[in-house]
Amino acid sequence: MDKKSALSELEKIKTIKYNLESFDKIKELFQYFFRSNNPKHLATLLFYLIYYNKYDWINALLNENIISFVEKSDDPMSKVYLYNAIIFASFSIDNQERTLFYAYKLLRMDTLELPYHTVSYQYAIVTLLLYDMFDESLEFIEKILKRIEKFGMPDEPKFCAYINAFQVYSNLSNPDIKKCEELKEKLLDMLKDEEFSKKYKHLFEIICLEAEWKKVKKSGSIQDKQNVAKKMVKQIIPLLRTKEINVHGSDLVFEVLRFYLDNGEYGPFLEFENDLFNYYTQINERITLLEIYAKYYDTIDNKEKSFLFYKEYCKMISENEENNAKIKIARFREIFKEAQLAKENELLHQIIMYDEATGCYSREYLKSSFKQMFTGTLFLIDLDNLKAINDNYGHLFGDQYIEYFSKILKEITEKNNASIYRFGGDEFVITLPTTNKNKAIEFIESIYDEFKKTYMIEDKETSFKFCTGIAISENKTLNMAFNDADTAMYKMKSLSKNQYSF
Repeated sequence: MDKKSALSELEKIKTIKYNLESFDKIKELFQYFFRSNNPKHLATLLFYLIYYNKYDWINALLNENIISFVEKSDDPMSKVYLYNAIIFASFSIDNQERTLFYAYKLLRMDTLELPYHTVSYQYAIVTLLLYDMFDESLEFIEKILKRIEKFGMPDEPKFCAYINAFQVYSNLSNPDIKKCEELKEKLLDMLKDEEFSKKYKHLFEIICLEAEWKKVKKSGSIQDKQNVAKKMVKQIIPLLRTKEINVHGSDLVFEVLRFYLDNGEYGPFLEFENDLFNYYTQINERITLLEIYAKYYDTIDNKEKSFLFYKEYCKMISENEENNAKIKIARFREIFKEAQLAKENELLHQIIMYDEATGCYSREYLKSSFKQMFTGTLFLIDLDNLKAINDNYGHLFGDQYIEYFSKILKEITEKNNASIYRFGGDEFVITLPTTNKNKAIEFIESIYDEFKKTYMIEDKETSFKFCTGIAISENKTLNMAFNDADTAMYKMKSLSKNQYSF
């Protein structure tokens, strides 16, 4: 990449309409600005990556050398862009220590006269507020308010500054009621403008409700909390339908739902269920909502619906296949601890029994099926090329690849009175009720014959290669049979691909 093409590329990115899809292209541009000793353009690129919400790219690109390179620059605006990028990127991965470290760095810079620094300064203050650091934010809020008094500020950043200040003064260890009232008057005065009101009225209402809710939560009676909760339901939750809610309102929705759940009042749950699930699509939001509704339906004794929410909840929180079933069992025992009905026990058994992604029996069910001794033939199958599939086509395609593979295996096992279990990731176990080696060979050869074909998955011609370890067991423990098959499989894997071994 030369100077002309690098600057041309940066100009395209600055249009905010650029189709920013290639990380490698951005990495090349980033490294060019670093090598050519141009911290200003490098920092500008970071600034625009924020606009494109490429926080994972920022985290991947930044290292201590890059940060030091920009910090040594004589251009304060480059430092502002850098710190702002680090704050956004660190916050996106919940790295509180790093987020706050660079928020303070930005807030300590004495460059508020720079046009963008005023906005980024406020972003940094908002970061402190998101971590409930109201007392720590006071000196920086007062600095912004003094600047407004002395030099003025455009309406939108000024309104945001007043909103932030209102949050700080109302949430201090010793709230400054007088200052809150002054700020409220200023905000209401700005909202008299019709166009401005359309844009910011709901934000103002939510911030006021948030302050009121925090106050009654700390020292109010149950009746006070119920009154504020009703106002919150009436004013905030309907905004979900029009997408006019902000992060404060979004968090308050969960607070009010938990409050109603804890106090046995269920008005909002039934009325707004569809609105809530249509609006909250992020994984962490979805998990919280699923948990709340699972508990809600359990509380009103609708065990079947509670089960469905907990099933989805457990699916989302499970981190890997190995502990997936354990998490589910623990959650269902908690939910159904008082339930004795046969249907509930059947549902619990069902979720333990099957792997959700493939429909094969689960690893947990394999263990529970052979608690005593295992007699028969155990086949341990391990796909050879899943990593390459994921790297070339992505993990979603990789999931489809595994599902397609397991579907064919299931069809073969059903015809042969065998059972198939997903042991984890790309590993499957098949048990065949015979100790006859010739029959075991005939069975595994039929599987390899089937997979000599190529298959079409999403218009891609695909083949399946795998190694198989086989153990014939007569009255051994399942662990012993599995370990024998595992040893045979890894021996074959080290020698060649797409083969089996006893």
